Amino acid sequence: MNSENKNFHSHSRKRKSNTGLLVTIIILLVIIIALIIFIINNMQVIKNVINSNTEIAVSDNIEKNTSSNDSTPKNINSVKLVSDYNKNTLIDDMETVKFGSYPQSDANGNTKDPIEWIVLDRKDNKALLLSKYILDCKCYNNEFKEVTWEDCDLRKWINNDFYNKAFSDKEKSVVLDTDVVNADNPEYKSKGGNNTIDKVFCLSIDEVKKYLGTGEKDRDGLVLYDNAVTKGTNYAKETNNLNSKLEVFHEVDKTYEKYFGNSTYWLRSPGYFQNCATSVLYIPTLDLSGLEMGNNRSDFGVRPAIWIEIHE
Repeated sequence: MNSENKNFHSHSRKRKSNTGLLVTIIILLVIIIALIIFIINNMQVIKNVINSNTEIAVSDNIEKNTSSNDSTPKNINSVKLVSDYNKNTLIDDMETVKFGSYPQSDANGNTKDPIEWIVLDRKDNKALLLSKYILDCKCYNNEFKEVTWEDCDLRKWINNDFYNKAFSDKEKSVVLDTDVVNADNPEYKSKGGNNTIDKVFCLSIDEVKKYLGTGEKDRDGLVLYDNAVTKGTNYAKETNNLNSKLEVFHEVDKTYEKYFGNSTYWLRSPGYFQNCATSVLYIPTLDLSGLEMGNNRSDFGVRPAIWIEIHE
């Protein structure tokens, strides 16, 4: 073979070698870029796995206006129970846990904020939470008629509209089904109706007495602790419910000055008649006789309660 042919074959082998190296480099670059894209797209999942040993199972899909830190509950076992405070402690001075989100600061309801809850009770790996503030304004029942918690419009709303709006699918996985006891009114014997199974509920007379009151009677009802009363959020106060808005307490008499700005919220227990429902007033009193349902009482608030499963 002459020298010209040898040179041709030598150059041919070099070109094949260079081409193979270039292809290998391109393949490696594609793999590296794909790996970087995968890590970026799954960064939140990686963070959740790292933090899973210290956080309650909560949403990793919080709305853009809500930071993930604000929406992640503190360790519930480190938060004081209501019973750890004295009877004169105001709601604003109590520790809370953040869980779920709902329109609050935005009166128009266009954005959501983390919901703050006080801890009423802990049993085994479960905790009973009550919203720190009144979150919405609703009627107990839209029509004025005899009704119990089982069939009222408020129960339907709180277990559907509120529940679906306040909690993500992941958050819903730790909200427990609660066997809700609907006892008769202890004073007037009106019927509480059948017990129910609810995700979200309003407190009963017995639960308020257990966690938020002394059980003593006065002329207006049962005496409660100061932390039983609360305010409505901006959103709750501006909600237009059957042409009414949340009633806010203001009074010239300075005797009740520390309760100015508070509002009344519904309990699930019946009142004096079967077409009435009980409530916690803007002053620390449980109204045992209650007020009539229907659109003539559309200015009361809703303070939801839930049992959740604790994940350490």
